[in-house]
Amino acid sequence: MYVDESGDIGAYNKAAGQTGCSYYALAGIILPMDKWQENLIGMVKLRRELKQIFGFPQSEELHGAELFNPRGKRNYPNPKLQHRSERMKIYHYFLERLSAALPDAKVLTVSI
Repeated sequence: MYVDESGDIGAYNKAAGQTGCSYYALAGIILPMDKWQENLIGMVKLRRELKQIFGFPQSEELHGAELFNPRGKRNYPNPKLQHRSERMKIYHYFLERLSAALPDAKVLTVSI
């Protein structure tokens, strides 16, 4: 199982100036052990497609938050990736093909 989080559990009160997020979410992907290799091959293939089609480096972590609104200046090798619209194409492409790349995956989510 792979688990990742979004947001934070810090205090959030806009009126009081507390800057924590107003949400906290967890998501997990569960893969059967006997299908691990097949799913890995599917994910590597999808990442290669992102490299071939969009110039997104295979070694670069794919974070939705950074694609939507990168903090600091990102220096992607492909200058087109400096534009938010190009990064959104990557995000949509990846999500549209994720279930085909990981056909045996089960997804769990919790949002607070």
